[in-house]
Amino acid sequence: MTYQAYLDGISAGVIKLSHTQKLQLAWELCCRLSPLYQTFQDKENWGNSSLLAHVRNAAENFLAGQTNQSLPAEAEIEKITPDTEDFGSTLGSHALDTAISHIYLSRLCTYDSPEALISILSICFDVLDRFEQQFTGISDAKFTNAEMKWQFTVLSKRTEDKDFTLSYVVESDEIIHAALKEYE
Repeated sequence: MTYQAYLDGISAGVIKLSHTQKLQLAWELCCRLSPLYQTFQDKENWGNSSLLAHVRNAAENFLAGQTNQSLPAEAEIEKITPDTEDFGSTLGSHALDTAISHIYLSRLCTYDSPEALISILSICFDVLDRFEQQFTGISDAKFTNAEMKWQFTVLSKRTEDKDFTLSYVVESDEIIHAALKEYE
């Protein structure tokens, strides 16, 4: 599958989701990316993972029906988004992707944006692709294929059942954790 076919596939699935379903999936994806930012912060002594946690907590509260949540301004999140020129490691790139995903999550708290969820989904794919490219030299696509399958499955199940609330966070975390473990 080409990258464009992947993007077309997730776009077609995202468009069919309700705003609440988009927000829930974006929240789950940001939860699974957050350990990457925390690892970066611990290693580099730079960043603010609590600000990203604030965004996730606000999103969780929005999902629970508490619409009077305050969100950090995008400019605040941008301030804790690492510049890859300053932090050239792969971990810096993962932290950058995590912070950007939280900006998109914040946008989804405010308004329905299919593009925001599509961006977060593609960031998750890119994180795993980066692992494979860095550590294997030539990707066998083991983890990116697992990620694509997981994303298409979740989008399909949520599209078929509008009341679908079963979280796939554990299964999706296993993909990232397996990649991290294999490439440590």
